[in-house]
Amino acid sequence: MNQVIVQFIIAGWFLSGAIILFIATSVCLLQKTRNRIPAFSALFSTAVWCLSPFLFYSGISQRIPVLQLLHIPFSVIAGPSAWLYFQLTVKDRLFEVNDLWHLQLPALVTLLTIISIYSTGFPVAVLNVSGKVVSILYLTALLLSVRKLTSNIPLAARISSVLIILNLAALWIGFAGFLFKTDLLKLTSAMALPLLIHIGLGIHLAYPETFRLLENAERKRMERSSSLTNVDLKTTLENVLSYLQYEKPWLEEDFSLSELADEMGLSSHQISELLNQHLGKSFHVLINELRVKEAKKLILESSDDTLIDIAFRSGFNSKASFNRNFRKVAGITPKEFRKKYDNSKSKNITEST
Repeated sequence: MNQVIVQFIIAGWFLSGAIILFIATSVCLLQKTRNRIPAFSALFSTAVWCLSPFLFYSGISQRIPVLQLLHIPFSVIAGPSAWLYFQLTVKDRLFEVNDLWHLQLPALVTLLTIISIYSTGFPVAVLNVSGKVVSILYLTALLLSVRKLTSNIPLAARISSVLIILNLAALWIGFAGFLFKTDLLKLTSAMALPLLIHIGLGIHLAYPETFRLLENAERKRMERSSSLTNVDLKTTLENVLSYLQYEKPWLEEDFSLSELADEMGLSSHQISELLNQHLGKSFHVLINELRVKEAKKLILESSDDTLIDIAFRSGFNSKASFNRNFRKVAGITPKEFRKKYDNSKSKNITEST
């Protein structure tokens, strides 16, 4: 009887951690935050990972054996997703299609895992270990990135950074437990994860600006090691803006920071630093502003063209992206902009007659 109660308590402990992360995942989607793809992937994967021990201690996975493999694909994705989200957040840039390669390898491992469930030809144990090696590399890289920013920043951010390190360390310990088949390491990691999730929630509620503080710390660190020391800033900036204005390479939907850097003979980091320091905006913000300006011009000149045609001609790759960025820059949607122009034109015609 006592053993049943203990298992019930342990199962509830893991379930509470999973519920917090599932709620955080839902909030992330509802708020339509920046970089939602890696944020959603990191939160949801960790939530499912935390749910797996609940299924074990509650006896559910014993009754449905396939659920014992549930955590494998998600534990593989969690590490790369967390690393990618952190990098995008502190460096103040948006998720790009090129960033997907960080998730392609985990996706491949996930696919092999699913296949192995229905086939006896591929050992699941190999996937279990190899998948965790992928995430352990990303988690270690993330630990090193966070540690660089924990000095000379406010105490709140420092505490939060330490918490992130402890959280990731617990996951690393869990990986090591699977790699070296040590039950003590597995148990330590598993029990620590919900605790750190609860503490992390409290820290986030008390200090919601944690990542903003880390972002500022990263900016100051980059300023101290500026890559523009030997660059003629005025001339280079004029060349960049002239190229964007007259050549309009951003009309191609896949135009990237690296392409602009190659054209200017600089690195992507140098171009990004130049734009942020001297225009106060990121590469993506600048490109979207140029595309919206072009879209406005086309709307005024091409009354017969559909808005989706104008979106693609302006360099946007989807209707959703077009509407979102147009509203962000112009304050109204493309449809509202066209309607406003049409009404104004009709009014002028009426007055003239």
